[in-house]
Amino acid sequence: MRCVAIRAAGYTGEITLEPAEAGGMMQVAADQDELVSSAKAHPLLGWRPRHASFTDDPEQHYRAWKAGRRCLSSRSSWHEPAVDHGHPA
Repeated sequence: MRCVAIRAAGYTGEITLEPAEAGGMMQVAADQDELVSSAKAHPLLGWRPRHASFTDDPEQHYRAWKAGRRCLSSRSSWHEPAVDHGHPA
């Protein structure tokens, strides 16, 4: 999923991943596999997801995320712009 997100952001360079242990205890905790399901919302709320998976259209999800950040930064005086490390905006 990380690689899909990086590519959706437009990065075309080499992607190297380090083991979670290299980032310390918090990174190890954040690196645990999780299964999240919206199944309970279907019968209770009649809700159905528009997308089955993040990987079904990662470019669209990235554009939506970017639009949300622009909206947030224009409305919040406390927002610090993200460092892009040379990645496409």
